[in-house]
Amino acid sequence: MTPVCTLTSSYKTFYDDYNPSTNMIEPIRKTKKPPGLKLLAKEEGEGRPENNMEEAIQRVKKRVSDLKEQQSSLFPLEAFPERIQNIVNCFSETYQLPIDYHCTAILVAASTAIGNAYCAKYKSREVYPCNLFTCIVGPPGIGKTPAMKFGMYPIYNIERRYRKLHNEKMAAWQQECEMARQQQSASPKVPKSMDVVVKDSTVEAINQILEYNPKGVVLDQDELLAWVKGMNSYRKGSDLEYFLSIWSGTPVKVTRTGKDTKWIEYPFLNVIGSVQPKMLKELITMEKTNNGFLDRILFAYPDEFVVAVESDIDVDESVYRVYDNIIQFLNELPNEFILHRDDITKEEALEINRIEMPLTAKAREVYKAFRNDIVNQQNIAEDEAVMGLLSKMKQYCLRIAMVLELLELACLSMPPAGEEGGWTPIDIGLARKLEISQKSIERAKLIIEYFKRSSLKVMEQLDGPVNQLPKYQRAWYKELPENFTTQEATALAASMAEEEPAAKLSNRTIARLLNNEKYHLFRKVANGEYQKLYISVK
Repeated sequence: MTPVCTLTSSYKTFYDDYNPSTNMIEPIRKTKKPPGLKLLAKEEGEGRPENNMEEAIQRVKKRVSDLKEQQSSLFPLEAFPERIQNIVNCFSETYQLPIDYHCTAILVAASTAIGNAYCAKYKSREVYPCNLFTCIVGPPGIGKTPAMKFGMYPIYNIERRYRKLHNEKMAAWQQECEMARQQQSASPKVPKSMDVVVKDSTVEAINQILEYNPKGVVLDQDELLAWVKGMNSYRKGSDLEYFLSIWSGTPVKVTRTGKDTKWIEYPFLNVIGSVQPKMLKELITMEKTNNGFLDRILFAYPDEFVVAVESDIDVDESVYRVYDNIIQFLNELPNEFILHRDDITKEEALEINRIEMPLTAKAREVYKAFRNDIVNQQNIAEDEAVMGLLSKMKQYCLRIAMVLELLELACLSMPPAGEEGGWTPIDIGLARKLEISQKSIERAKLIIEYFKRSSLKVMEQLDGPVNQLPKYQRAWYKELPENFTTQEATALAASMAEEEPAAKLSNRTIARLLNNEKYHLFRKVANGEYQKLYISVK
């Protein structure tokens, strides 16, 4: 009999020993060179004293010990409501994919379902939509696409319902056209398709879909690089600025040939896609770093990548139903949209009026302290890219807090665990009284810390090859002497495995690194003797 994962299963999360006071990053002082590294060819004579393997072994063991204890790069699963945690655990237990991927996809799905119906309010003129630009990072075959599909499938269910409704309208339209032909009268206009998922990333396609569905859409692409490469392919310089503005919810002007100009007052676009680590440099060019495009992307970037072996565990269908109901609840939350219908043309247009969710008094205090902490980090940061990244995290904290607040409401509205049935809806009166709580701000801060670390990791990797190595290979490299033998490199790796079995580097891996098969890191001096091209100066 196949083991089944249900929401009533007992799980121990990765965060039972979590301590918020030790999970905060220090302000980053970033340099133009790879942090802590100098190129030997340019920095002759600098670095550590000549070979002292005993000291190197002790240092590398310390590095491994620190990495082993470090939990800062784990996605804070406890930031989600308990029911969402159980759903993620079921998916993770079954498919052995990084929880970073599942959690990011769930955030995007929830945000898409909420759309323009609600926005977070900090001050009278400081309101924010909850749209998110996200990128899942991982090598080929690690499971990026399946994880995104698990998280996004309720949105595709909504898309199917829209499609079914459109097919019914088309059938009625065809009958009306036949009647008009018989009566020799004007044919009615073709019904507009209402989509929620976008595959065509051109500005024209997105504008058209947003015009028909102003509540909001999600751009879902397996390879996010296609979206970025497609920018400015038809209109030099304008597409990138369009996406920068649409992230902020700036009104969009739609000018179509031979037709009236229209405005999309509240454009709402979510983005989710994936990229391989080696392709990050193509995704984030210097131009996109300088103009703030990188700052707007939330990277789901695990520290380690392990291709999962097949498991006999399966996810019970009840898990899918509960998750689908939670997202559907968000999609059907009361709103203040107004549907306008032209009696002559029978065209329909949806007017967006967003329900503003303010912060409670205690939530405002916590959020204000968070913003001030970010400002302090900005003031001491030496790199403009880091300053820009920190600036956007202030907004993202509010956006994610609102999503978490409404997710909590959705989970509480579901039937008790183990019971079937529909959810308990809320009315418009209650919807107008909703606020963002202190708990949601605290939870959002945890998620922001994760995404901040991931973004800084991306920035570091764009600096040099050493920072692109997995963490234990990076620790090994940094503690190698400037000049060393193959035997010394192997001994250093063996000492790491003594400290932490997961840090073991096989002889084959060491050989590949020494032969510069992936990154140019070493110079071969003689048979069995090597020199590092980069040396640690920290």
